[in-house]
Parts: sequence; C-alpha cells; structure tokens
Amino acid sequence: MRSTERVAGDAAPIIALSNRRDQFHQSCVTAVEQLHLPLFTVWPVIVEAYYVLDSRSGPADRILHWLSARHLRLIGLNDSDIRRMRQLLRKYSGLPMDLGDAALVAACERSKIHRIFTVDRRDFLIYRPAHVSQFEVIP
Repeated sequence: MRSTERVAGDAAPIIALSNRRDQFHQSCVTAVEQLHLPLFTVWPVIVEAYYVLDSRSGPADRILHWLSARHLRLIGLNDSDIRRMRQLLRKYSGLPMDLGDAALVAACERSKIHRIFTVDRRDFLIYRPAHVSQFEVIP
C-alpha cells in the first residue's frame, strides 16, 4: 500500500535512486515504490546529491530531470529557516550535522513533514525536530 503522507528526501537516497551501482540502490527503489511522489527537499540537498553524482561520473542530470518532472519538489528556505539552521548546526555539531540536513530539518519543521527518506538513520533518529518528537525514517 502506498502512503499518501508527504515525505522529505535526503541526498543519499536521491543519489542511490540515480545510480544503480550505489550500495543502497535496491533498498531505496523498494522503499520509493511504497511512497506517494513527489518527495520534498531543499536546494542544499539537491546541490549535495548533484555534486556527489557528478564527481563520481554518475547520472547527475537525473536529479534535474526529477525536478522538472516534479518527482522532487523544492521547499524554499526563508529567513526564519536560516536562523533555525544555525541553531541546529550548533546543537548537533558533534555529529556533525551538515548544511543539507539542517536545511531539510528546518524546512520539515515549518512544513510539518515528519517522514524522512534517508539512509542516514542514525543522525535523523537523533535529531529532535520542533514539530514532532522524532522523525519517521524511511527505509
């Protein structure tokens, strides 16, 4: 059964879905088949995924295709999100939290999205978003 709840996408599963040689490719394909598209994300996540794929001579253009096809939708970041990102980066500096994670958490808080599609389970289960006690991590 496909879930119709909104899901935010982190960089790693976007990379894995784009690259069949990625170690997480099959688990991400299986997971995304159960989700209702589009996935929601932020520009820092897109930049990270594109950079990683491009630097590995991978199919980086697929990410832009998914954006134009509306399989990925961007959540814009505003001034309060930037302030929240700074708070999050300080709070989780020991993990460390990166810019993409901070932007995604801030955008999810504002958009009330509590499901995260990521292979970075450890960090996203540690993060404590303001709108729920803990993210639901997929897969």
